[in-house]
Amino acid sequence: GRFNLIVFGVCDEICNLRNVLFMLASIFNVIYVQDCTFPLDPSQRKPAINYMQNFNPLGQGHSGQFITIDSIELLAHFSRS
Repeated sequence: GRFNLIVFGVCDEICNLRNVLFMLASIFNVIYVQDCTFPLDPSQRKPAINYMQNFNPLGQGHSGQFITIDSIELLAHFSRS
C-alpha cells in the first residue's frame, strides 16, 4: 500500500503543481479534486493538470498515480466506506 493524498487549493500551475510533483516522486498516489482547485492564470490550468497527469520521473510503477476527481465523486466514495 501506497498512501493516497487528496489535493485541493490554489494555484494549479504554481503551488499545486510543485507539491503534486513532489508527492508523485515520493511515490504517493494523488487524488486531485478539480472543482476545489483554482488557477492563477486560467489559460495555464489545463497544461498544469496535464503535466501532473503525465509526470513519471522514475519509470512505470515507480511513481505515484495521479487521478482527477470532482468533489461530489469524492464525497460519494467516502460516504460508501
